[in-house]
This record gives sequence, C-alpha cells and structure tokens, in this order.
Amino acid sequence: MTISTHNFMMNSIQHSTKLMSAKASIREAYHEELWSMSEEGTIRVAKRNKKDEEFFKRDCFRARNTTVAPKMYGNLPRPYINLGFPKMGTTSLHGFFGCGGYRSVHYRCNVTTSCGDCLKEQASRYYNSRGDGDSNANNHKTNINRDNPPPLTLQTCGPSDMYAQIDNGMYFPQIELLPDLLESYPNATFFITFRSMHKWWNSLKAWPPSEPIRKMNNILRNINITGLPEGKGRDLREMSEWFCWHVERVRDLLDNSGGNGHRNQYLVEVDIEDEGVGRYMQELFRIHENCWGHANANVLLHPELKRNGTVEKELPKGGGAHGAGDLPWLIRGRIIKGGGLVLDENNGTKLVMGSKI
Repeated sequence: MTISTHNFMMNSIQHSTKLMSAKASIREAYHEELWSMSEEGTIRVAKRNKKDEEFFKRDCFRARNTTVAPKMYGNLPRPYINLGFPKMGTTSLHGFFGCGGYRSVHYRCNVTTSCGDCLKEQASRYYNSRGDGDSNANNHKTNINRDNPPPLTLQTCGPSDMYAQIDNGMYFPQIELLPDLLESYPNATFFITFRSMHKWWNSLKAWPPSEPIRKMNNILRNINITGLPEGKGRDLREMSEWFCWHVERVRDLLDNSGGNGHRNQYLVEVDIEDEGVGRYMQELFRIHENCWGHANANVLLHPELKRNGTVEKELPKGGGAHGAGDLPWLIRGRIIKGGGLVLDENNGTKLVMGSKI
C-alpha cells in the first residue's frame, strides 16, 4: 500500500467517525426535543380527545330506533326517500330494497339524469317564474314560509319506491330543498343514515378510489353547501358538525312521533354499522335481513369485503364516480328484473318473482 493510499484511507475513516459522531449528537438532541414535545403534545392531545369525546356523545351522532311505532312495522308509506349523505350506506339502502322486490334508484333517477339535477331544475323553474334570480338552484336557499310553492315530484324524475340517494355529490336537495320535499310528500317515509364519523371521514378522503387527488372531502368543502360554506369541512370535526346540523334540522322539521299532524310522515334512522341493522330493517319493511349488505364499499379500506364477495365494482371511466349504484335499478352489479327475499305472512322466507320493479 502506498503512503498516499494509506493517508487517503485514514482521512476517510476520520471523516466518517466525525460524521457519525455529529449525527449521534444531532439524533440525541432531536430525541430530547421529541421527548419534551411529546410530553407537552400528549397533554394537548389528551385535552383535545376529551373535548372530542364529549362532542361525539351528542344525540345527533346516534340513530334512534324508537321513531316508528310497532303498529307501523310493515306498513310504512311510500315513497321511501333517503335524506342522508353520500358514503353513509346509500347503496346499502338501494341494494336492500331492490333485493326485497321494490323499485329502487340511486343517484340517477333515470338513465340520463341524476335525481339531484332533476330536482334542481324543478326548483329553478319555480324561482325563475317568480323572478327570483338565475337558474342556479344553489343560489336559491329555500324559504319554508313562502306562499304556495309547487310540489317537487321525484316521480317525474323517475318512478320508484325507494330514492336511495337524491344528491348528485354537488347539489344536495335534502338540504337546499328540505322543507319543500317534506311539504311535497305528506305521505312518505324518510331515512337518515348514521355511521362512525371517523370511518365516514376516512371514506370521504378515499373516495373514489380511481381519483388520486379529487376526493369527495375536497369536493364538498369547495361547493358552498348550506351548513358547509366554502372552505369549511377541512377536518373530521368540521365535517361532523355539518352532519350533526343536518340531522338536527331533519328531526326538527319532521318532529316524528308516529305521524306528523295532518301528514303521514315517518323518519327511519339507520345505523349502518350496527350488528342488528339487518334484523331491524326486516322488522320495519318485511324484507329478509340477508338483503342487507355492504354495497359500494371501497375495497382499499375494506379488503375483507372483497374476500366475501359483497362489494360492487366501481364503474369504468365515463360511468360516474359513485360506483355501481350510479345507474338506476342496478343491484349487486346487475339490473334486477324480478324480486328478492321477503317475509311471507308466516314469517317464512320466499323468493318473490315478477316483482314491483
């Protein structure tokens, strides 16, 4: 070994030793800082968690199973209209009633038009006739006291027994037109669905799976929905506050106690994560509990469902971003031509053919 080579190697070793020593010092200081930060941070997190714990104990986050008197089980009036939010079991409702032999639509009320667009157009025509502004129904916040509004008619959008999702992800009739919907349907059953707010928030952030950037949570915070002004909805707490506001508003307007005055309206509250939800829906609608399943779930968040074969596939490009439920009467990935499982008079199970579809 030459002298120059030896000197080079010694210099390299000394340089490496100094570098390792410097890194160790930095790492030690960093961990000390982390320790002090974590101690302070733990206190902050504990306080925040306690506040969040109290917040999520509110009644608006829990479904009530006492809104329908037992005498109405199996006799709830149609149409069935879901006032809940996307990624809250809308396609599970859609699949349940389709499986039970009812005609059910989800997102689209007919082959070409979403239920949201159809209702928005109806509202726009009314406002234009009064000279109240342009045709953008988003600018028309409904006044519950206005005189003689024409009824909104989902049936003209597309005849159905169940309207499982009436918003189009951009316009929300269940919010902007809520008083009008209730006034237009004095004999109907309305739904609102519940799930863990944390799981809902994660679902919004991950949907649709095919879009890496344009996720539903970002869309919602930028479209200026009543109760969720533009810029709101940045985190779990803000999105949960919006959900809670909507639930309390629906409950206040329906004031449901087995029929509402001159109206024959009922509110069904469904916790889609409750282990007994299938049995509860069976009692209410005489549709077999096996018809309740996990529809339109994101397999990236729920890989166990893919193994069980209970997930609808996402539509190819051009088919919409809401999954298989985009198209009318599409249940479990196929259009239903005949009924499903229902309960007979003796509480037995039978397959009904011919159907209400």
